[in-house]
Amino acid sequence: MKKNLKIRTKLLSKNRTFNERLTQLIQENNIPIEIEYSIELEALEEIDIVIIDKNYYSTLGLSKINNKTKYIMYLLDQEDYNFQFIKGLYENKVFDIFHSHFIPKSLERKLWALVKLISEDDTDQLLDIILDSIEDSIAITNDQGILEYVNKGFLKTSGYELNEVIDKNPRVLKSDGHTAGFYKELWRTITRGDIWHGNFINLSKSGNLVYEKATVYPIDLSSRKYLKIGHNITKERFLENKVRLSMSLAKSVLSTSAPNAFQNSHIKFNYFVKYMNELGGDFIWFNQIGKKKYFTALIDVTGHDLSSTLILMTIISFIKEYKAVEALGTLTERINNYLTDFNKKSDIVKLISGIFCLINLENSYLEYINAGHPSGLVFDKETLKLTELRRNTLLLGVRDNLSYKSIVLPINGTFDLLLYSDGLLEHYIDNYEEITPKIYQDIFYDGKTLKFSKIKNELMSKDYIEDDLSLAHIRFGSIGGTDVN
Repeated sequence: MKKNLKIRTKLLSKNRTFNERLTQLIQENNIPIEIEYSIELEALEEIDIVIIDKNYYSTLGLSKINNKTKYIMYLLDQEDYNFQFIKGLYENKVFDIFHSHFIPKSLERKLWALVKLISEDDTDQLLDIILDSIEDSIAITNDQGILEYVNKGFLKTSGYELNEVIDKNPRVLKSDGHTAGFYKELWRTITRGDIWHGNFINLSKSGNLVYEKATVYPIDLSSRKYLKIGHNITKERFLENKVRLSMSLAKSVLSTSAPNAFQNSHIKFNYFVKYMNELGGDFIWFNQIGKKKYFTALIDVTGHDLSSTLILMTIISFIKEYKAVEALGTLTERINNYLTDFNKKSDIVKLISGIFCLINLENSYLEYINAGHPSGLVFDKETLKLTELRRNTLLLGVRDNLSYKSIVLPINGTFDLLLYSDGLLEHYIDNYEEITPKIYQDIFYDGKTLKFSKIKNELMSKDYIEDDLSLAHIRFGSIGGTDVN
């Protein structure tokens, strides 16, 4: 074991609150880390862990840092939340991402895990201290699959004593919950050097089933070994039926809140939504709020879980209460204040992108606010001009006490208004940040004819999708004809 082990960490952050709390966390928990604050790129070659925020990220560039150090954590400012940006960080092997507004409870565990991985001795006293402080089940096997190390979490979960598992094959935990093909695929994955993710159904010494969500890492120390980190989800499985019931109820309530298709002599509304799982984050609304006034909105909540759906149901209540006498900005302020208050009190962060439109055919204008959502489209059926309803404010839930100003467009003639989710756009193109009017028209139109039914039939028939898919179409002006297919 190395004497006085120090793992050097460079903290490239101008967020003073985060810096102070991180330093306090390290000192209080005796994590063997030294923090340095210099920003010279050359110095990174001697650094084990880099924690970087947007200021230094934009200055140095992730690729330069990635080539100089072993592990990177990215400090995310909430106002910079962007799905594609986060995805890019993960693809560049950023170790983890933290919101600057919070110190996640798991930060201490992750720092300990990094110290463990960087240290040279994998079975010494330091490793025992690190791994035994983790409640999850940890096991290390050699290249033959024989157990060489297990932590206290492993022993507690399995019910075995240390001498009953060391130098044994993990098949001692084997239940009848998996096929032979399951284990063959796991072994095939890790022996080719890839990381395996999945769920184990194990058998404890007492004969009880233990459900474990696990990751197996191939690691090269003095020889090839395999590190398994497993989280006991047995209690979660017991609660599964209750969760399913809650999800079913939430889904039922959400479906009853969905609008119906609508048509009269001067406006027509139609839409579809396909969720990636039982509970989606997209919601479309349409309502007549005056003699010739209509309100429509499409919102997208981050996440596809029960919490997202419950938040969505609260937002829907705000939307349903919107009246023509209110300013459009009042609605978005109300939603934003609710979300920012939730995020301050919660361990999770929920954000919403959305586009809110007021169609006033009496005074011939369309008013909208686009809060971090893909552009809505207005297509003039007479001139064939395409107008984008571009983003004009931040995602909702990022910053409190914001005021929202709407944009007004004159409308006189026959128009299509198209609102859609980012999932739908990503289905058709790789980079919608550089999309042009021609690309929009190619996606949605054959000449002047909207491909609504074609798009709907194609997307609704898919067995698997990576994100919610939604599209709303509002035709206003002269209603009639057959140019929607």
